[in-house]
Amino acid sequence: MRRLLPALLVLLAAAPALANDTELHDGAYGPEPVGGGLTGPESVIRMAREHLGITFGRKATDVVATFTFVNTLAGQTAHQLVGFPDFGAAGAEAARRIKRGQRDIYTDPYDTTKPLLGFSTFVNDRAASAQLKYGYVKPRTDGGPGWTAGKPGDMLMAWYAVPVDFPPGKEVNVERRYRAPVGDNVLGVTFFKYVTHTGGVWQGPIGLLVADVTLADGLTTKDLVWPGEPIPKGMGAGVFPDNSVTMPNKPAWQIKDPTHMRLVWTDFEPRLQRDRAGFALVARAK
Repeated sequence: MRRLLPALLVLLAAAPALANDTELHDGAYGPEPVGGGLTGPESVIRMAREHLGITFGRKATDVVATFTFVNTLAGQTAHQLVGFPDFGAAGAEAARRIKRGQRDIYTDPYDTTKPLLGFSTFVNDRAASAQLKYGYVKPRTDGGPGWTAGKPGDMLMAWYAVPVDFPPGKEVNVERRYRAPVGDNVLGVTFFKYVTHTGGVWQGPIGLLVADVTLADGLTTKDLVWPGEPIPKGMGAGVFPDNSVTMPNKPAWQIKDPTHMRLVWTDFEPRLQRDRAGFALVARAK
């Protein structure tokens, strides 16, 4: 892994292209240093572990995500602007700017992503004020996931950003809580997707990810769609495509009971390991 600049990094947010015929979970992105790209240098801050408490229902998903960071600088406090992408807020701001006459801005007319609901941030258990910041991004040219810095005329992106101090030799916990509508599509499924590859710009590999999932609103593990399942009659032929199934496949999950399951990943680099770039929960709609 490349060594990072020992100062506040200016990294640009990273997020994969989204299908425009669905309403995707717009809070599905983990924290990242604001202002650089997936191809840029890494932060001096390491994400030691992350715990995701996810309640997945038919209409909304509630998330309590706790990230534990460690400063790799010896004897020096690091200062980092930590950002959480919000596609819905970006779309709303783009529409507002277009309405006011600003035409040098791109927005997808088919994107129905909604802004986050009830977003709150805590640093070491203390409430922190996260400001909504905007910037232009464009797709990477090397075929990899994510975005690079853009300019007016490119896509507008938004981040809830909070400045955080990372003292040497101490762990710092950053927690965010939010609710967002689940996505749906023409195959009659609803889904939640969580992206981990935004964590690739933190120093080194992510030490540990634990995602504890609770299925709500009457959903059980039997309602989830797994890879290889046939598409219902009348909706097409063949099996569900990769973007409409629960991932990773069932053997990777610890099934605790019909409404609780857990995913555990250790020491992974989401920028290089595509099978660790994120996960998805997909359920048949009623």
